[in-house]
Amino acid sequence: MANFASAPATKPTIKVQIKPIATPPFTFHRASPIEIGNLRDGRSDPIDLRRALTVNERSFIQTEVRARDPQKEQAIRDKALDTIVRCGFDGLSMQKLAKEVGVSPATIYIYFENRDDLILSLYREESRKMAEATLEGFDPGASLAVGLRVQWKNRARYCLENPREAHFLEQIRHSPFHSHEETTKGRDFIEAMRAFCRGAIERGELVRVPVEVYWSVAFAPLYQLLKFHLHGRGLAGTPRFVLDEKLLDQTLDLVVKALTPPVGVALARPAVKTHSATHLAAAAARSSKHPDKKAIS
Repeated sequence: MANFASAPATKPTIKVQIKPIATPPFTFHRASPIEIGNLRDGRSDPIDLRRALTVNERSFIQTEVRARDPQKEQAIRDKALDTIVRCGFDGLSMQKLAKEVGVSPATIYIYFENRDDLILSLYREESRKMAEATLEGFDPGASLAVGLRVQWKNRARYCLENPREAHFLEQIRHSPFHSHEETTKGRDFIEAMRAFCRGAIERGELVRVPVEVYWSVAFAPLYQLLKFHLHGRGLAGTPRFVLDEKLLDQTLDLVVKALTPPVGVALARPAVKTHSATHLAAAAARSSKHPDKKAIS
């Protein structure tokens, strides 16, 4: 019989094999640009988290900070404008845009959070340029005829020199992005237009109408003529349309006449027929409860 008590105790041998971690060990499904401060000069640049963090067998975390390249950003903007004008907003995708520019999709997210951010950035930039062009040599205190003439010439020149950008702004006007209009044009432009209309009304040069009516009469004819000119054709059955300065001035004269109050017509509200103090007070109370909606003032 074997003596098991005297046999020495043995322990099993365990072999452990450590393999290097593959690069990268995980995947981020959505691009998430974050702000990482540069400790050397205090600047903060957005980078793509997928490109910022990589793990390999030599180091746990290797940080790669992608610098902003103004030329590359402008190339992205130009190609995005071309795509929107050619294919509409639905034709713009970040994957296709990156391929056409010759960069990775992650590069686009260095400059723009998403597709809508890119479109709104283009809208803000082009609106700012057009507003600056419109205000060139414009005096808000000028008469209605003189002020509109300066605006017409400036707007026409901008559209003829920048047909792609003008078409893009026209597309914006018929899209949900147009709700951001007031934040894109800037307070200086808006205040200048309000001061111009207010002064023209006070001098009796402009009828008091809702702002939508004023804009439709004052500027819609100009933009329609520019469309005919840029497309190279007018209405069906008519010869090639060319907008020249003589035709522009003729149309503007018609617009000024349409916006000018008839001679001898008072701009104030009609007076109350009765001279009774009670009736006057009642009429004033009704008037205060129902002010003109969106009237230019």
